[in-house]
Amino acid sequence: MLPNYTTNKFTDARQRLINHHTNDDQAAAILTNIWAYNNNKNKQCWAARLAEETQAAEEAKSNHSFITSSVIKDKAIVIKSKDLTWEQLTEAAICMLEAMKDQEWLDDHIKMHITFWSAL
Repeated sequence: MLPNYTTNKFTDARQRLINHHTNDDQAAAILTNIWAYNNNKNKQCWAARLAEETQAAEEAKSNHSFITSSVIKDKAIVIKSKDLTWEQLTEAAICMLEAMKDQEWLDDHIKMHITFWSAL
C-alpha cells in the first residue's frame, strides 16, 4: 500500500529533500516516486523468483531417476519392543511426550501418558 508522504509521519523524510529547488509537495512526490519505483522492482524480482521456483518444481517432477533400494533404505537398526532396555524405553517415552507437546496435545492426555509410563 502506497504510503501518504504528505502526513506528519514523513516530515523528517521530506525535510531531507527540501532545498532551493524542491518544496514540501515536491519532496512528497519524490518520495512517492521512489517508493513506486522500488515497489515495482520488488514485484519484478518476486515474479522472477516465483517463475524460477515453478520451473524448478516442474523440472523436478519430470526428472525421474531410479535409485537402488539399498541406497534409500533406512540404515538405523530397528529393535523389537520386547528387546528394548529400560533406558531405551525411557528415551522413547520422553521423545513421544515431546512430540505430543509439539503437536499441541491436551495437557490431560499428556499427563495420562506420564502416569502410564511412571506406573511401569
